[in-house]
Amino acid sequence: MNSTKKEAIQLQTWWMGVIKRVTQNVIAEEDKRQGKAKARSEDKLADYAKREEIQEAYGYGFITEKQMDKLLDLWDERENGAKPDRMYELKIKLLTEFYQMAKQVIEDAGGTP
Repeated sequence: MNSTKKEAIQLQTWWMGVIKRVTQNVIAEEDKRQGKAKARSEDKLADYAKREEIQEAYGYGFITEKQMDKLLDLWDERENGAKPDRMYELKIKLLTEFYQMAKQVIEDAGGTP
């Protein structure tokens, strides 16, 4: 293996390590955001043991329609998991593309990722 090929592989392998660390940070940020969202929803849903109780509170006029909609959304998030935010999805997509490019460069240089 010539020197240039070896350096290219080392550089791309280093980039793959950087991409891995950044990806782990992005995932940790999203986990933290999800945890905070869950804690907020638990606080707001503390008075309701069932989804139907939210609808009943609206029916009796204890909460507004807007409040009911928000509480029902929080209830659904709690039951189904919160949807990742758009920025998280874009970051993961971009990092995946960077990883694939680094992998391809290594393969083209004759190395194995």
